[in-house]
Amino acid sequence: MKSIQHDNSSPFRILQFTDLHLRDIDTDAITFQLMEDLIQQEQPHFVICTGDHTMSSSSPSLYAKLTSFLNQQEVAWTLVFGNHDTDYGVDYQTLMNQIQRGPFCLFDHETDPSLGYGNHVIQIVSPNQKVQALLFCLDSHVDQFYPINGERTWGYSTINPGQIEWVQSILDTTQLDSNGSSLYFFHIPILEFTQIEGKHFIDGAMLESISAAPISYGFFDLLVREPSSKGCFVGHDHYNDFSFEHQGILLAFGRVSGQYDYRDISMKRGARLITLENNQMHSKLVDWKPVIWE
Repeated sequence: MKSIQHDNSSPFRILQFTDLHLRDIDTDAITFQLMEDLIQQEQPHFVICTGDHTMSSSSPSLYAKLTSFLNQQEVAWTLVFGNHDTDYGVDYQTLMNQIQRGPFCLFDHETDPSLGYGNHVIQIVSPNQKVQALLFCLDSHVDQFYPINGERTWGYSTINPGQIEWVQSILDTTQLDSNGSSLYFFHIPILEFTQIEGKHFIDGAMLESISAAPISYGFFDLLVREPSSKGCFVGHDHYNDFSFEHQGILLAFGRVSGQYDYRDISMKRGARLITLENNQMHSKLVDWKPVIWE
């Protein structure tokens, strides 16, 4: 388990980028500019990219380019995989081999491949060595078939039972501070993101249906039982960037950061900023305002 030291003199700031969809075309430069601008603007302590970083047969070289770029920003960072990163027959191991390691890269692969690729957890540690927060980075996989109403039904994948056991084991064996927080980052929303009836959106908008897995294996139930749980942060749906509270847990879409559109509607590009301070968590959407040169 890797760590970030934080002295608590200021809120711990996490910047979430999602759905970069780098495709080895000219618009990739716009995406990199957005990321650089928002890192400079928000001055995060930690950056996470929540999946679909690429969608190209050139994914391996694009992973090398992306992770080299992130290292150049000189801020701690990691990523989780999305459902498009392995398009065109690219495998996870090839992508992991292309990740440019360095002092700022906190990506890891801590579980057996049967539980997915790139599952890892990062702890935020105070000067007195107390664990203030656990940042769980999870593989939500791609898709699968489910037995629903007696029929074999396709759906997006989700956090599986083995991953739930792994998360529980980390929570059970880590001496988290009594006021500590646990946050969860992955790509595809879990089923509970669809339970929005009667809910108030804290921010953002819903401009498409929620592409969640059709069933739950109990991951959200674990979060509800765990007092430190504060929120889940996902991507996947480019035209959803809302957040709401469900059973005391914040469920939040990031704001799409890349230039790829799959519908003919406009959505602001940007990121989501999450702050942790004094056992309180807050998040907000961050717009990108590109500089237009005369």
